[in-house]
Amino acid sequence: MNGEEGLKLQLLCALKHIRTLKARTDDGESYKTGDMTRVANTIGIVVEDVGPNEDFVLVYMAKKIVAPKISGSGTNFVPGENVYYDSQAHKVTTSSSGNVLCGKALESASDSASEVLIELIVFA
Repeated sequence: MNGEEGLKLQLLCALKHIRTLKARTDDGESYKTGDMTRVANTIGIVVEDVGPNEDFVLVYMAKKIVAPKISGSGTNFVPGENVYYDSQAHKVTTSSSGNVLCGKALESASDSASEVLIELIVFA
């Protein structure tokens, strides 16, 4: 997988297996392709770079998508493990404490890895 600087949207499933929504950034808010964010109660991954006060597309459900993960803090993933969204880091983690369940890990990822292949699931 790519390093964090090279992270782009990586869908590894057919488009029929994803769900998206259209949202708008606020003043001073911007995202890069592959960033994770929350829109209302929906967690997802941004499709392309977007600046303040612009419309963007968020993938909120996908059978196979690469997500940015927390690294350097003992965060290791194994296949089948629950994936949680950390709203402070805007990345996924294995820790449920204060975070929101958003999917399942589909591959192993070491602590040093900056991304992990997941199934992004809507739980609400």
